[in-house]
Amino acid sequence: MRALRKLVARMDIVAVANALIQPVFNEVEHWAPRMDFADACAVVLARNYERAFVLTTDFRDFSAYRVPFASPEGAFHV
Repeated sequence: MRALRKLVARMDIVAVANALIQPVFNEVEHWAPRMDFADACAVVLARNYERAFVLTTDFRDFSAYRVPFASPEGAFHV
């Protein structure tokens, strides 16, 4: 938990802006039924913010979504 707290403290936490809601729904529809709303928000945010990545325990799904992500085993995928 200590390492996670340090990592999160260095991040910018952002909400999904109204302008990005439609792309979120588009992702959910494209990947249905695999992708849920939370995953879609993470994917859209990662695609819309420079140097952004998703911190996730869901290695399998985020490998398919083709966005940069980091997983607990220390892997970082671009």
